[in-house]
Amino acid sequence: MRVFEKSLGEKKMFHKINMEKWPRKEWFVHYTKEVPCTFSTVSLIDITHIKKKGYGVYPALLWALSATVNKFEEFRTCKDKDGNLGYYDMLWPSYTVFNEERKTFSVAWTEYDVDFGVFFNRYKSDSAAAKKAETFYAKPLTDNVFSVSMDPWTRFTGFNLNLPEGGDYFLPIFTAGRYEEQNGRITLPLAVQVHHAVCDGYHAGAFLRALQETLDAM
Repeated sequence: MRVFEKSLGEKKMFHKINMEKWPRKEWFVHYTKEVPCTFSTVSLIDITHIKKKGYGVYPALLWALSATVNKFEEFRTCKDKDGNLGYYDMLWPSYTVFNEERKTFSVAWTEYDVDFGVFFNRYKSDSAAAKKAETFYAKPLTDNVFSVSMDPWTRFTGFNLNLPEGGDYFLPIFTAGRYEEQNGRITLPLAVQVHHAVCDGYHAGAFLRALQETLDAM
């Protein structure tokens, strides 16, 4: 399945935002200077289709999140290492991998590809290395990534990350919980945390609808 087309040369390109011409300037100033805040929402995501296909839940979810994030500029808006506000053409998933022996986790990331099979092979290699890692980062972190974590032990209905007020981390953070089957459907809770300066409820809702469509079409 191909959802988002970008050439390899464009995949890490960062575009600076001209604040004076940016339609969202007033909203950005309000939610960074006057009322700095993030918000989170939890939705039940239907993964019945990917389970029937035999896909691993975590890699399939990571791929679908990536495909969907890369369709929404609001979910790719951030600051670069020099503090410039802008957005990347493409983001890759950075995710946690549990170390069963140490009872801790390491952070891995996998280069996104529009072909799930290509992405899955990369994921297998990256996650296998992360399972054995004894450091927080399994490999040096790249710039163009967004964060995902999995809590397979908990079926939550609410979830919030306590980011500091006034912070300038603008990328989304996703947290998935334990999936369950009810009435023939398999669902898992997905928490989406965003900064209100770059993303409103409308964008979060549109993202979740697009994510479900992507999962259903895999």
